Amino acid sequence: MASSLSIEGVQQPGFLSNNLGNQALINQNFNEFHIKEFNESYLNQIKEVLLEVQKAGFFAEKDTSVALDVLKEKLLGLWNYDIKVIEAEGIVLGFICYTKATLSDSYYELYWMAVRPSAQGKGLGRRLIEDMEKDIKSRGGEAILLDTSSLESHAAARHLYEKMGYKIISKIENFYSKGEHKLVYKKELN
Repeated sequence: MASSLSIEGVQQPGFLSNNLGNQALINQNFNEFHIKEFNESYLNQIKEVLLEVQKAGFFAEKDTSVALDVLKEKLLGLWNYDIKVIEAEGIVLGFICYTKATLSDSYYELYWMAVRPSAQGKGLGRRLIEDMEKDIKSRGGEAILLDTSSLESHAAARHLYEKMGYKIISKIENFYSKGEHKLVYKKELN
């Protein structure tokens, strides 16, 4: 299915560098999005996504660092994460990372998802989650767990999860820091 997207963004050094060495303009209409398996060629653009998300206040520096470690571990074959990117015309706009929960027969965990702030609100996060759910169902997965912060900066993500049928099953107070709680969500796959 083809989608249309107009993205408004700011250019910064190294922002959306493409293989030609020039900077891609983010103010363009993309006709189609593609969800693709992560490979090493996407690493630099995912780093850009993470840094943009961090700069916008959605991730802390430690979040970005851990996410980059996960990507590197995947490339080294140390973990069996499923990582996919959503891209348009060679520009990575976001990614998702999930895996089967350790010691579980049928539960999966969503570890990371990030979409460039300039591309948020366009349905890309929803498409990544729908693709993940379809993949997990095809493997016989019965449920997905995810966690996120209680901070206001994560309200849009929580709203998306709740609209997609994820329910809060646990709240761990002061988990991330004083006043920042960990909210654990679950969705049963039927």
